[in-house]
Amino acid sequence: MKQFDPIFFTPPSGDSKKPRTLYKGGGGGDGGAAARKAAEDSRIAAAINKLNQVFGMAEATPDPVDRNAFVTKVPIQNNNNGYYGMGGFNAFGGMGMGSMNQQPQTKSVFNDSAYNAAVAAAQAKADKLKGAAQARESLYSKIGTDATNTALTDLNKERAITERELNFMLARSGLSGGSRDIDANKDVLDTHQQGILKASNLGLEKSNNARSNDEKTRVNLINSIHAGLSDGDAMAQAYQGMANNSRQAQDEANNATLSGFFDVLRSNQEKAQYNQGLNTAVSTDANLQVKKYGNLATKGNNGTMGVA
Repeated sequence: MKQFDPIFFTPPSGDSKKPRTLYKGGGGGDGGAAARKAAEDSRIAAAINKLNQVFGMAEATPDPVDRNAFVTKVPIQNNNNGYYGMGGFNAFGGMGMGSMNQQPQTKSVFNDSAYNAAVAAAQAKADKLKGAAQARESLYSKIGTDATNTALTDLNKERAITERELNFMLARSGLSGGSRDIDANKDVLDTHQQGILKASNLGLEKSNNARSNDEKTRVNLINSIHAGLSDGDAMAQAYQGMANNSRQAQDEANNATLSGFFDVLRSNQEKAQYNQGLNTAVSTDANLQVKKYGNLATKGNNGTMGVA
């Protein structure tokens, strides 16, 4: 009996009332609530599955293909080009009836081409889902790489400026090529290595931020689906949300900077040069003029402190 089919009830004899028509409710008398809930659960599951495909989060394994679905039963023909169960002709020219009551004999035929096509379609679907996941990860990786490269560009500029100012200070103090020169340049190299690590971590940070923002968008849409958002509206909002997240992440990557990363080192070098000048004896020439080494120089136009 189908849901909501009428049930005719005839009252006992002697009852003058007309036969009553009763109706069987769905879900064991719950008014169809169970059926409606099952339908809603199915809608939610289908919408979430579509959403996960958009975000590259769906299961990327091929759906199983049932071989039995491609097996059909076909009747077997006899030698007289008729079907078994219809009888053959007897010796008197009449139709034999010995097999009239037999069921037609059949054989199983497997549709190999249709099965292979279904397997290929399942694999293509899985490959598409896998491709969507790889595309998202490639985007996050690109954002991280862009952020790192932008930061490294700043870092290399800062190193060049620092090395130029350092060489100028060492040359003015007559320390070029000495141990002070070696130590100072080692400090520059160490700082540059720290900056490379910082740039790499900055790229990872921007990449993870982009992935996290997409995940927040996905989770929010899942909550909205549970609240009644249709799958069509969910897909539209998903594409728009991912586009917004991508633009924001790319802007952050393009503005990733390590400007000023060498400022502390340059400041320390200036202080060391200043102290070097204080601790250097001042000598004079025959005319009692201060010689141009070992004496503090005023700050030049480049803002550095050195000795004259």
